[in-house]
Amino acid sequence: MSTDHPQLTTGEPTVFTSRLLLFPVGIVLFVALLYRAYALTLLAALLLVIVGGARLWSLAALPRLRCTGRLDRTRVFPGETVCLDTVVENAKFLPVGIQMSWSATDALEPEDPASRLNPRRAALLWHQGVRFPIRLRARRRGLHRVGPSLLRAGDLFGIFARDKPLDQTSAVVVYPRLVPVRVPELPRRELFGSPGVKCPVEDP
Repeated sequence: MSTDHPQLTTGEPTVFTSRLLLFPVGIVLFVALLYRAYALTLLAALLLVIVGGARLWSLAALPRLRCTGRLDRTRVFPGETVCLDTVVENAKFLPVGIQMSWSATDALEPEDPASRLNPRRAALLWHQGVRFPIRLRARRRGLHRVGPSLLRAGDLFGIFARDKPLDQTSAVVVYPRLVPVRVPELPRRELFGSPGVKCPVEDP
């Protein structure tokens, strides 16, 4: 198993993360300072501070953020369900916003059709945790894997985010489906004929 750390990437782009927006804001700030437009200066400076602070916030969001996934059982028959519990803990004083994603084969489908394996969001304060329970129903036999696949964390405003791929899949063994077998009754036959009937063969 590889011991390399997963590569971190930026999250979904927003209008605040575009450099095409930050450059005009810098120009507006310069012009406002030049003409002493205090209200416009305050607005442009506040926007730059928020964006810069959110970027630094996102850089410190992933450290000391723990994620664990656990199955209540790993061996089932078709039609039975397993419960996948994913717990995310924020073990630092910086509050963060998270988004959790999962991976699973089509042989394990959510028990509730409305709760697909879509990414779920949550906000974690300092030293706080959140639990994501998902019940999956086995559809066919085989060895299937399921578990957390991606953890995204960033500032609470959702401006910047960092991604951390997860490799915490667990194996679920789905046994063949049980089929009831009815054994037909065989007719009873006496070796020396029916009792009480004269038989040419003497009963020893």
